[in-house]
Amino acid sequence: MAQRTVTRIGGHLVAEAFEALGAQVVMGLPGIHALPIWEALRTSPIRDVAFRTELAAGFALSISSDSKKKVPAYLFIQWLNSNDISIQRVQLPYALRDPFRENHFTSAEYMGRWPEAQQYLEALKAGAVNGLLDLSIIQTDKYEEALRQGVSKLWAGENPKAILDQVAAEWDALTDRIGVDKQRAAYEAWASKPNAYPAAT
Repeated sequence: MAQRTVTRIGGHLVAEAFEALGAQVVMGLPGIHALPIWEALRTSPIRDVAFRTELAAGFALSISSDSKKKVPAYLFIQWLNSNDISIQRVQLPYALRDPFRENHFTSAEYMGRWPEAQQYLEALKAGAVNGLLDLSIIQTDKYEEALRQGVSKLWAGENPKAILDQVAAEWDALTDRIGVDKQRAAYEAWASKPNAYPAAT
């Protein structure tokens, strides 16, 4: 039986560095800037925990009770989210991570990065105050996983239309297994909640 060849990418080096440092769990915010790392973590012994927003990830920054390096871990978290370091992180040109501290939204440096930067920050701040709910239907994670695998195939150079057709087929099969009426009811219950959709203007 032919063995599947795994193409090594830069993400594997990052995952291996985490492993060499003794990391057991990696938490973060998936995005286009870090997809190779998340892809590499799939075959790593390190457990990965993904979040949908910077705010949710921030709440998860904690130290395991059985950690052998509690003080360094605490000091790293403190340093990572300090005023001086966090304002640099949210302006990284290859990531442009969501601002999450008050000083990020009011930073003259950030607002001067490009002509529309102030409007960008105002929109993100409004979104933080009036955030929309994440989609919550039956087995949301399985729909998202099918899409995530499709993105991985796109990174590998496979045909975009074939990928989308396959993802659509997997979504249809999943919906059929759950039951269209049951899923529609779950969706309508979610959609009826405040902030499921932006308010009409």
